[in-house]
Amino acid sequence: NQSAWHIHIDELAPMMFGEGVYSGASTTVVPGGSLHVISRGKSPDDQMARLWSMAVPDGMTYDEAHAAAMADVRAGNLKRLVPVFTDYRGRPGRDEAWYAAEAATRSPAAMRHYAPTDPEEALSGDADTAFVEEGQWDQLEVVQPIEPGDRTPMVLGLDAGVKSDHFAIVGVTRCPNHHDEPAIRLAHEWIPNPLVSFAEVKSYIRQLYRDYNVICTTYDRYALDDMAQEVGAEAWWEPYDQGQKRLIGDAAFRQRIVARGIARINHDALRAAVVGAGVKLDKDERKLRIVKRTARKVDLCVAASMSAHVCTELNL
Repeated sequence: NQSAWHIHIDELAPMMFGEGVYSGASTTVVPGGSLHVISRGKSPDDQMARLWSMAVPDGMTYDEAHAAAMADVRAGNLKRLVPVFTDYRGRPGRDEAWYAAEAATRSPAAMRHYAPTDPEEALSGDADTAFVEEGQWDQLEVVQPIEPGDRTPMVLGLDAGVKSDHFAIVGVTRCPNHHDEPAIRLAHEWIPNPLVSFAEVKSYIRQLYRDYNVICTTYDRYALDDMAQEVGAEAWWEPYDQGQKRLIGDAAFRQRIVARGIARINHDALRAAVVGAGVKLDKDERKLRIVKRTARKVDLCVAASMSAHVCTELNL
């Protein structure tokens, strides 16, 4: 049997089996020892939220619960669960001015996650984190859809679905009014019924090649490698890494939306995919992944992120 005087559990929330980790640790600490659990976010099994609700029961404020728990500890109850919360000002250099500056370039959901002002914000999870707010998407500059025959260089992004997900294609060019910024000029999706017809998709892509100046088609090689072998022989198909490049590209796409650094067409399905998407956040938002948050599929959002990232990489 093993025992410990002190156990420190860091970032309990992201752990897949948080309840088991906490249970094992709490039974290992010897009488008179201590167990510290430090985390933010939402556990897959909601263990962090359960611990907090035990420490701060309904009907009590955090300050009241903290004071009562500390009084118990001072009275000798060393098994007492003590709630401790520190807001964003707990780190040196983070004051109201810092918060206002960060909020100007980050989404409200990101601020709740990385700079919480109260315990409720600190316990919000990735599933609650919107990719962008509706207003941030709606405020973007609106451009006209690209017309057949327009020879403006364009990048296509493909996000594939066959049975459960949609199949999305998004075309991005440099913005007609701001050449240093990308602009979404084309979007189309197929909804499985019951499957997506890849023959129809390939026919549509070939028509795009005839109608527009498609420089590059970027795609998920794990889902579209067979199609790339066929249609990729007729044009430049570039596989889009779903690891680090995807994380960096998705973060850059969101930052462009927040900073109004990308233009878009009016497209209801694209808007629904973007504002309905969620994110899996990485530290300081330098990397993140677009994920499904609502019932709305996010394939158009992912395809837009991919094509916008490649478009800005290329010297178009």
